[in-house]
Amino acid sequence: MLQSCGANVIVAMTVTRANCADIAAMVAKYGSHLTVQPLFKAGRASMADDLALIGVEYYRALAAVEGVAPMGAVSAKLKSLRGRGVRRCAMAEREISIAETGDMYTCQLLHEERFRGGKVRERSVAEIYSDSPVFTRMQQISVDALEKCSACAVRYLCGRACRGRDLFEVGSEELVREFCAYEREAPLRGIIESVVMR
Repeated sequence: MLQSCGANVIVAMTVTRANCADIAAMVAKYGSHLTVQPLFKAGRASMADDLALIGVEYYRALAAVEGVAPMGAVSAKLKSLRGRGVRRCAMAEREISIAETGDMYTCQLLHEERFRGGKVRERSVAEIYSDSPVFTRMQQISVDALEKCSACAVRYLCGRACRGRDLFEVGSEELVREFCAYEREAPLRGIIESVVMR
């Protein structure tokens, strides 16, 4: 109904062990209107170890579908980096989240008290963004500061992906779990694919 009204609809598919065989059908149905992400171990999913894919499994599930390139835009991304690279995930910087209560958080996945910067009914978004100790701390988490990332060859392509995902998996936004296998493998394969296609 939304598409018939001309709305720009994006369908988000959470990929799990139970539905990874359905990716091709979803791509066929929604095409460029489909986005995928792995199951985060948050909320009820924290009890669903049997459903969560590890990084390599997630990469392979996407790569197995014709027309899906897990890092299909890698060439454009490499050109846009121009030596700068991506040093961090978008939380507390390019992305923020404001709850219905007016509480401003560093990320839509991190609606916990320790990630609350303030209330937009009491202070402006700009003030919370620039002056909140919570936002300041989260803005400092980068691939150069994270122990597991600092020596990784593809850290500036990855930017250490989603801090929320690692928080749910290992209990800390400053630790890195095995899902980074996807973040390592996808850019490297994407680079190889972009070179081979030329």
